[in-house]
Amino acid sequence: KLACGADHVEAIEPSEEGSHGYRLWNDTPSSSVALAAGADYERFALDELAIPIEVFFLPGHEEEARLFATYARDILSDYQERFGPYARTRLTIVENPNKNGLSMAADGIVWLSSLFFTHRNVTLPGILNRYAEFVLAHEIAHQWWGVGTGVDLNAQNWLSEGMAQYLSISYFEGRHGEFGPNTFPVDEKGILENLVRSQFGFMNLREHQIELPYIQGVERGFDEALIKPLDEVAYENATGVRLYDKGYLVARTIAAALGKETFEKGLREAGLRFRHRRIDVEDLRAVLEEVSGQPLEEIFRVWVYEAGSVDYAIEIVSRV
Repeated sequence: KLACGADHVEAIEPSEEGSHGYRLWNDTPSSSVALAAGADYERFALDELAIPIEVFFLPGHEEEARLFATYARDILSDYQERFGPYARTRLTIVENPNKNGLSMAADGIVWLSSLFFTHRNVTLPGILNRYAEFVLAHEIAHQWWGVGTGVDLNAQNWLSEGMAQYLSISYFEGRHGEFGPNTFPVDEKGILENLVRSQFGFMNLREHQIELPYIQGVERGFDEALIKPLDEVAYENATGVRLYDKGYLVARTIAAALGKETFEKGLREAGLRFRHRRIDVEDLRAVLEEVSGQPLEEIFRVWVYEAGSVDYAIEIVSRV
């Protein structure tokens, strides 16, 4: 069975030798033709949607496939309302059996780690549902930033990973709340539930999975500028934190300066204006300045081009 991100897939009659062929084509430009193939894949689809969603999964994982297709439907609806139309005519999700738990995206297709299919109910039923939803939201966000709108993945990968984090975290917090415990829901009462609640029930996705790793990186001296070629990066061990976590925090800083509504209006305009082309940091800054009417040169200089970092500290505690 073939899973691919093309707008259209047409099977070709098997040859006399027994080989199978497919014709793939897209209605608009794409940066790649990405596909997965395997004899064991099964397919679940929401074909009735305006943007059909299909999930290719391994045997025994139909329940997860149905759940993730539903998540994808809601994510697409949210992103299209906020950031403009989806770039392709359908979305394909593939269970990725990679042993390292890799999830990734390409034109019209998302690979979601098989760990979310096999370990979704580890410890407690549905304990990883929300985290799987967040990762899926991040990978689908690349259809707007990093794939649908191309970027320089060498020196300016912040425009891909940082913006995908911004889209996915804002989506997640819109559904599950911005503050307080929102990562691991524990609804039932019992000994095991109490243990999980006491050890992990306090976790907030943004505070513990995004902000905390960045703060720890700064404290250990690993912080550096977002925009720089890979061969100039000093701390490769902190590259993920720099691009994903600091990238999100810088995007949020710019959103705070402009106002969230204005910032997202600028992201929408920039994404549509440069769809199927490559955008760079100065292009984004120009669009945001145009939409907001505010100069952003100083913010971009400090937070994007230089190693500006956030200093979190409690100056005084008082009791009233």
